[in-house]
Amino acid sequence: MDVQKNTPLICTADLSGQKQFYQTYFGFKTVFDAPNYLALKSKNGSCEIAFMPAGQCGMKNYDGGTLTLCLQVDNVDKAHDRLAQSGLNVVQPPTDTPWGDRSAVVLDPIGISLYLYEKIPMREECKQFLQE
Repeated sequence: MDVQKNTPLICTADLSGQKQFYQTYFGFKTVFDAPNYLALKSKNGSCEIAFMPAGQCGMKNYDGGTLTLCLQVDNVDKAHDRLAQSGLNVVQPPTDTPWGDRSAVVLDPIGISLYLYEKIPMREECKQFLQE
């Protein structure tokens, strides 16, 4: 099997809140907006995310506790500063990681962690784990 695309689908009672959040803070565009399904895409089309009411997908509303979306950005510090000034819940300020990311973490309205990162050089001790 050759997977062609990955679009996370999250059940929530607040489609309009999720739409507003991702449009306002991340510039996502709406690609489908129905009462029972919302699909959003990043400006450059590299990232998609979808939402449905819980009753429609046969699951409970997602509480945000265990999902992290990793979003690569041009400049983590600028993104963090803009989002923090907007009042978003910042879980982690910009931090350099040994595996080659400068990252910050914020939460969306239903508690999904958004791991914002930009690539930086990987530290030598992590290179042993590369598989490519």
